[in-house]
Amino acid sequence: MNDSVMRLVRQTVDGLADLVVQHLKLARLELAGDMVAVARRARVIAMFAVLAVVGYALTMAGVAVLVGGNSRMGGALAVVGLVHLGPGALAMLLASTSTGGARLMDASTDEMKRSLAALGSASTSMATLKTDGT
Repeated sequence: MNDSVMRLVRQTVDGLADLVVQHLKLARLELAGDMVAVARRARVIAMFAVLAVVGYALTMAGVAVLVGGNSRMGGALAVVGLVHLGPGALAMLLASTSTGGARLMDASTDEMKRSLAALGSASTSMATLKTDGT
């Protein structure tokens, strides 16, 4: 093979290796950032879960006291429990379903698509050059 062809092949392989390394670095950085965001949401959900569990416990204690015959204390416990349980459960639901419009590994996915599109268009143009005989 011609030395210039070998040099072009070597440069292409080096360029692809650099591209893969850069994509891996981007993915690692983005994954770390995404994990921080996921951990933050998990902490919020856990905080509201504690509120909901306390509300549930107070509500059940209120129902037990109501069944025991003390309607005044049982009603108060049930009301306080429901005041904790309702907002806690609603906040957990909202925190777990809202994503804030962000997808995990979004930038890495977009960069990979761009790189693959560029490589695809380059290979298409090379095939056109071969069929033209140039």
